[in-house]
Amino acid sequence: MKKTTLFALAVIVCLVGAVVSSYCMAAFTASEAVFGVLAVVFAMGFTLFVNKLTNALD
Repeated sequence: MKKTTLFALAVIVCLVGAVVSSYCMAAFTASEAVFGVLAVVFAMGFTLFVNKLTNALD
């Protein structure tokens, strides 16, 4: 696979992970701190991989 394809897949996975973690944080209030941390980690991964994807397209 090409680098750009891998980075695009990573962006999609991080975006979905952030959305799911945010939903779980709202739905499962007993463990909202864990899902909050996961949402932040996925958001950071999303930002990182979007940056790498734009650099790979140049």
